[in-house]
Amino acid sequence: MANKTLSRIMECITMEMRNQKATHTIKELQNKKELKDQARQLQPCVRVGKSGITANLITEIEKQFKHNRLIKIKLLGAVLENIERKKVGDELAAKAKCYHIQTIGNCVVLYKR
Repeated sequence: MANKTLSRIMECITMEMRNQKATHTIKELQNKKELKDQARQLQPCVRVGKSGITANLITEIEKQFKHNRLIKIKLLGAVLENIERKKVGDELAAKAKCYHIQTIGNCVVLYKR
């Protein structure tokens, strides 16, 4: 009898955890969609040139985050010759300690809470 009760409790906990995770992911998707909508109206405030991702670039991104939570970065052609666009966005996000929202064309959108 105790084994049945214990297994039933574990089953309920597992189901509850799944429901919380599913709800959390839906909220994240809705938030990401809202951020993408906001990013459409932004103008690029930082440009990545032929020197690529440098310490000065990361410093400038951090300065921009002091004023805005969402920024758009323009990638110039020289940066994109050898690297995929999405990888550049992921690398920028990792170095600037923020979230990579999307990459469209030559623009990367980053978000910091």
